Formats: sequence, C-alpha cells, structure tokens
Amino acid sequence: MSHVPQPTTGSGRPTIGLLSQELIFETGVSYLNGVETSARHYDVNLVHIAGNPLRSTLEFEIQSNIFYDLISAHNVDALLIASNLLGVFAPFAELTALCHGYQPLPIVSLGMIVDGIPSVVLDNTEGMYAELSHLIEIHGYRRIAYISGSAEHPDAQERQKVYLQALADHDIPVDPDLILPGDFQAASACEAVRVLLDERQWRMGRDVEAIVTANDYMALGAIRELQARQVHVPEDVAVVGFDDIMLSRLLTPPLTTVHAPFNDVARRGLEILLDWLAGKSVPTVTKVSSRAVIRQSCGCSETAQPGEREGIVLSAEMIGMIENDPQRALWGLNQKLRDGRDMLIWERALAALRRHVPALPKTESGQICKELWEVLTATAYLTFQDNQYNQLMQELGRALISCVDLAEITDILAARLPQLGIRRCYLALYENSPAFEYPQRAPEWSRLHLAYTETERLDLPAEGLRFPTRQFLPQDALPQHERYTLIIEALYFRQTQIGFIVFDYGARDVQIYTMLQSQISSALQGAALVRQSQEHAAEIARQKYILDTFMANVPDSIYFKDRESRITHTNMALARLAGFHDPSEILGKSDFDFFPEEQARPKYEQEQTIIRTGQPLLAIEEPDAGGHWALTTKMPLRNERGEIIGTFGISRDITELKQVQHELAASYEEIRILNDQLNDENVRMHAEMDLARQIQTALLPQMVKHLHPDFEIAATMLPAEEVGGDYYDVALDREGALWLGIGDVSGHGVTPGLIMMMAQTVHTTITTNYHASARDIVCMINKVLFKNVRGRLKEDHFMTFTTLKYLGNGRFQHAGAHLKLIVYRQRIQMCDVITTQGTWLNFVPDIEHATVNAEFTVDVGDLLVLYTDGLTEVWNSQKNMLDIHGFTEIVTRHAEKEVEVCRDAILHDVMTWCQQNQKDDMSLIVVRRIR
Repeated sequence: MSHVPQPTTGSGRPTIGLLSQELIFETGVSYLNGVETSARHYDVNLVHIAGNPLRSTLEFEIQSNIFYDLISAHNVDALLIASNLLGVFAPFAELTALCHGYQPLPIVSLGMIVDGIPSVVLDNTEGMYAELSHLIEIHGYRRIAYISGSAEHPDAQERQKVYLQALADHDIPVDPDLILPGDFQAASACEAVRVLLDERQWRMGRDVEAIVTANDYMALGAIRELQARQVHVPEDVAVVGFDDIMLSRLLTPPLTTVHAPFNDVARRGLEILLDWLAGKSVPTVTKVSSRAVIRQSCGCSETAQPGEREGIVLSAEMIGMIENDPQRALWGLNQKLRDGRDMLIWERALAALRRHVPALPKTESGQICKELWEVLTATAYLTFQDNQYNQLMQELGRALISCVDLAEITDILAARLPQLGIRRCYLALYENSPAFEYPQRAPEWSRLHLAYTETERLDLPAEGLRFPTRQFLPQDALPQHERYTLIIEALYFRQTQIGFIVFDYGARDVQIYTMLQSQISSALQGAALVRQSQEHAAEIARQKYILDTFMANVPDSIYFKDRESRITHTNMALARLAGFHDPSEILGKSDFDFFPEEQARPKYEQEQTIIRTGQPLLAIEEPDAGGHWALTTKMPLRNERGEIIGTFGISRDITELKQVQHELAASYEEIRILNDQLNDENVRMHAEMDLARQIQTALLPQMVKHLHPDFEIAATMLPAEEVGGDYYDVALDREGALWLGIGDVSGHGVTPGLIMMMAQTVHTTITTNYHASARDIVCMINKVLFKNVRGRLKEDHFMTFTTLKYLGNGRFQHAGAHLKLIVYRQRIQMCDVITTQGTWLNFVPDIEHATVNAEFTVDVGDLLVLYTDGLTEVWNSQKNMLDIHGFTEIVTRHAEKEVEVCRDAILHDVMTWCQQNQKDDMSLIVVRRIR
C-alpha cells in the first residue's frame, strides 16, 4: 500500500479530502471535527467535500453529490470516506463501487469495512451489550423491543446481533414480534411504535417494557410518537438509543444511549492515511471502542456523564422558588439541566441568584449553588452570543434575498461572512453552462468570482478568473504558507447546478455552512432570473424595434387583426394605401370600411377560416384598396399559450405585374387574331419569329460594362433562326447590389418568348424595388409562371433559370437550376466549374422546398462566365459535341483579354467549332472583377 504523492498545493504538506454528508448531520460534524483537530496536530491541509447520501430521501438534495465525480489526485493527496454515513442511504455494493472508484488514491473508510480498503470502524459490541445488560440487570426488563437500522448496513446488522446475544446470555427468549424494521430515520421508528400500539394492541409497561433503537434519531422519533399518544417515558416504557448525539442530552428525559466516539474514529483514520503516505504498512481493519451512557430515559435518576455540562430551562415556578428558597430551587435546577434559549428567563434567574449566592453557606448545598451560578452565567453568555449570531444570519439572509446581480452578492458575502467567523471564502460558478443537473458531470471550466482571506479580498476580473473545475480552486488562491481546513458546498437551485462555494472552517455554529449554501444558491438563482428577465426584456425591445422599423419602411402592407377581423396594428404602407396619414387612424376598422361588400366579405371569410382551422393562406392574388392588386399571405396570430387570437398578413402590390400580364395577354390575343387573318403559314411563322425576336431582344439590358464599380461586364445574345427562349439580365437593385440572371425556356417561338418576358418582368420588378435573396426571386418567378403559363396559357414549357446577387467583397449568392457557372481563377489560370442547385421552373406550383441560397467568391482579376446551352450543345462535322469541357478550354484561352474582346472571341470560337450552323439561341455574359 505504498503511495507517496506530491502535495497538491505545493505547500509541502499533504491535502486530505473528507467525503461525508452535509454538515447538518451531527455525526458528519463529529468526523469533520475529529479530522480537523488531528490535522492541526499533524500539519495537514483538510478539504471537506460536503455532499448528501448517495440516494437522498429529499427531492433535490442529491444535487450535492456532483463533487463525487471530481475527486482525484488533482485536488487531494488522500481521501477519508465516511462510509457508514453514506451507507445509510445506499446499497453496500454501490458504496463499495464509489470507494474503489477513487483508487489508486490512498483511501481509508470510516465507520464501515470496505473490502480492499483500510477501514476504521466503531466496535458496536461493548457499548451496546452494556446498555442492554443495564436494562435487563438493573431494571429487570425482559420484554425489550428492538427497532433495527437499514437491513444492508453493517452497523445495523452488528447491533441487532448484540441485541440477540444479550437476550440469549440472560436467558430471555427471542420474540420475533418485538423486532421491528427501521432505516436509521426517525419516521421509521414512529411507524414501528404505531405497529406496536395499533396493529398488535400491545400495552406499554406490560407487553413492552423497553424499546432499544439502532441509533438516536430513531429513539427521538419513538419518544415523540409515544408522547403524542400520552405514553410517558420512562414511567410507562423505557427508550434507549445509540450514537450519543447532542439532541440525546437535551431531550426530556435525557436519552440513555451508547457513546460512539466518531472523533476518535476520524483521528485514527487520518493517522492511518499519514502512515500510508509515509510508505508505512497500515492495518486492514481498526476498531474503536464504544461505551454505554446512562441517563434518565431508561428509568434511572439523573446521572450526568463526566464532562457533560447541560443548560437549564427555568419555569416561572422555579424562578419563584429562587426568590423564596434559593437552596431548594438550585437543587431543583440540578435535576433539570437543559439548553436554555430564552434570554428573559436567564436574566431573571441570574438576578435572583445574584441576590442569594453570596450569602450561601460553604456547605455542599452552597457549593452546588455556586457551580450552578457559573453554569447559568456561562449559558446566558452563550445564549447572548447565539442571539447575536442568529441576528447576523437573518441580516445576511435579508441582504442576499434582495440582490439582483452577482457583483452585489459577492460584495455582501465579502462584507458579512467574516462577522460569522468565516475567515476565507471562494465563490465559483460553472462557465457558460446551460442548465444541467446531477448525475451529469460538472462543466470542465469554472470562473472564480469571489475570493477573500482574513487579510484581503483578491482583485478578480469582472468576468471571473477561469480555472479547471476539477482543481476546486485556482492554485494561486490557496494559502501557501499555512495549513487550512476548507469546506466545499455545491450551489444549486432545485435540480439546476450553479457552481460551488469554498468556506474556511471557522464558524462557531457548523450548521451555518449548510444554511449559507441554501441562501447563496437561492440568491444566485434569483439574480440569474433577474438577469434573464432583463435580457428577455432587452430582446423583446430589440425585436420590437426591428418589427417597428421593418413595418415603418417596408413597402408591403402589413396588418394584425383580432378574432373579429378588426385591425389592431398596421404599418404606414397600408395606411397610405387606404388614404390615411397615420396608421392609428385605421385601428379598429375592418375590410368592410374600405371595400364594397362583395370584396370585403371574401376577405372576412378567409380570415375566419384561418382562425377556425389554424391553416394559413399563402400567396393569394386579391383586389386591394384604390384599384390595386395584391399578392397576400395570411397567417393565424397566436398568443404565448399557442391560442389563436386573430390573424396577420402581408400584401405586396402586384398591380404593375398584373398590368404586364394583361398586356402580355393582349399581345397574345393580337397574335392569335393575326394568325387567323394570315393565309400563308410562312408569313405567320415569320411574323411570330419576328415578334418573339423583338420581345427577346427588346428586354435585354444595354450599357452594362460599367454598371457596377467592382466589375466590367459584357453580354450579348445571338438569336437562332427559330427563336428560342434564352434570357439574361444585368441590373442593380435599389440598394445598388448587382444582379445577374440567365435562363432558357424550352421550345421555340412566341410562347417561350412570352414566358421569358414574364420571367424578366418579375426578376426586374423585384430586384429593382424590393430587398430579396436569390432564392426569393427564383421562388416568386416560379409562382408567376405556373399561375400564368399552366393556369392561363395552358402551356407546359419549363424554364432553366439561375439568378445571382452580389453581396460584396467578391461574394455571390445564387439560386435556381441552370447550366454550371464558370469562374476563371487568374491566380492559377484555370477554370472553376460551379454546379447550380434547385429545380426547373414551371414544373410544380411551389419549389421553396427544393430551392436554396448558395455562395461562391471571385477574386480581383477573376472572370465569371454565364451562358446558355446554345454555346455548349453544338456539334461539329464529325458529330462531336463541344460540351462543358471544350467550352471551358475556349474560355481559358481568352480569359485574360478585355471583357468585350473576350466575349466576342468566345462566340467566334464556338461558331467556328459548329461551322456557323447555329441551331439554338446563344446567350453569354462575361464579368471580370476589377477591384
């Protein structure tokens, strides 16, 4: 078992970890006190890792166990584990696994034998047997009930064996009905008493003469239940316990029990650890003796144990006796030593004694009176200190509960904790962790937000000092030249982990650490909720600002309506369209106030259907105020609970688009009439081709070379004899962004030309009037084409189309399915081929699910080339197709030339390849980035 690590602190002394329950458990306090006292003697640093039982009976207390996973050689050199305390709430196998999980750290188990680990345990036999023998031999009890501890706990098993052995040694037959199950908790003893009295109908004093419990907590529970049923202890039945906790001495009557010297167990465990660290051999099991403590609950008269000095509770009658007969009164006080907390009673009792003690004779009675005077004086002083201490705790609690931020909490702790005797304190919060709960592992990093010692408060960054969580504290924050005893408490609120706090062990009342853990956790959670509320309010304000700004500036009409279709909120665009100067002027109005009944009624019915079904209406065309047409989307409006409270919608003015559609329809009608009038099919075809060519060429952009300061642009289209549906566009939107578009409608003739015109109209209208993405343009063109071409013209032509938007800094955004894009990279003098994404237009009414925005970049000097299939799907006399590979070779050959020269050279080489046999439109755009 040789293990000699380097001390974790670098201070030259080992650091010992103590793993046990929260400090509120008195036995846990005894272990801490015992180790701390010995640690001072042996010059050892001590770190108490305060947790709860592995399976706490309290709903959220298990959250304290988060540090179990962090214990390692990074923070301690060796470990003491209070296994008998943790084992109360956990199966032995689980506890054993916990202990072995910390190896190869040197480990000593306190209170329970764990295989493979040196263990220091309490010898239950001597004290328990003496207590039972006292009940049998001194009081003559034979009907002795026993309330056992947790069935799997070794201490419980050993104490029950002693009970059975004592009965056998005194020839008392074992009655199984007198043995009742328990779990070391007071509630289980209450249940055992209920079984004896209610289910078995046994009489106390006859059927049951004494009750022996496996620990003091169950004894206290049994006495409380008996007293509630008017059964007197010890007059009707004796009750005894095991452990000798503080409450056993303060109980009425004081509890006969077995003194378990946990301090000695802890001290011996520390000594074994230090021997182990020094390379010495250590025993496997070490036992510490227990002894019986006889008080009044077994039926004996008052017999204070050596070293006990208990407080005194004074009744009003006793105070009167002090006034009239001080000697008799003080003899009565000697029979009622208790822990008094009422300052008024102490003051009156001391006043009475002060008048009589100086005159008392130097007899045995007088000496007792003088001793009691000293007890009363000392107890009154302690009571005064307790009141001051409680007042400080109350003031701290009130101050913390009103905190609204972390800085205020740390300031309050730094100012007030030293008043409670806590010389050092370190507060750390987990770094950037979302809400999590044990048994999830703690975040890897934490930040120290408070560190003070008895001499100074460390100056920490506003965001905290970052350190690995498993170190518990930054190394520089620990005392380097003096020993220390630290207590680590997890900070959590309900199941949410927050961080942890490290205290110096110096407060007079040890339970204060658990109380502070709860108060600080609540304060931190409250501050976090305030911060979240502030951030939420700020986010709401930001969102409202964005919404208000959007509604104030967007040209589209936006409205919100209630369940009766009355306007509750709108923007300036809708107000102007309705003829008002202020949006507030139309609040409370409905469509019936702006439209005739035949127009308002369908709108109202649409909105009521949305409210009833929760289904939106998307992209519907409808008449709007002032003779306009609108493309409208209407959605259900829901509150924070998801309930529909009305509708909201956005309408885009498509009057110009409708006019273009009308003009296109009129043009088509003219062509149809002309076709009827022409007898010569060639004349009709030539007329159609000429019209298509006019349509196709008339819409092409002119003067594009210096349209945008970042680029030089050259573009052209060579129509074929049978005009196809080629289309390209080069334009700037209202914000100055460059837009490029290129596409090809299937088929030849007027119809593809008209379809191309529709696409051009939508593309130009949206890019020059609205802020949109490439995806928005493609989806909108598809909707218009599908509605008009398939719905009205009854044609099934499809269109390949890609649009590109320049985002700045060489970045292009593109959407839609067309031929691959070519980028000649000047730096490497090679062409990059970029695949377009999406689907062809006019196949389905909605392509939003298949259309995405994508991006690529061009550097200064690079050349972007857009083209139609008339330039790649051409054949030579050997029936070989030029295809994309041959075309990129042509582009590479001329890419370094000026853009217009480059454009013409590319067209020349393609026409040379196909020997001037042009079967399809040829469209070409070349764009060079110049800055």
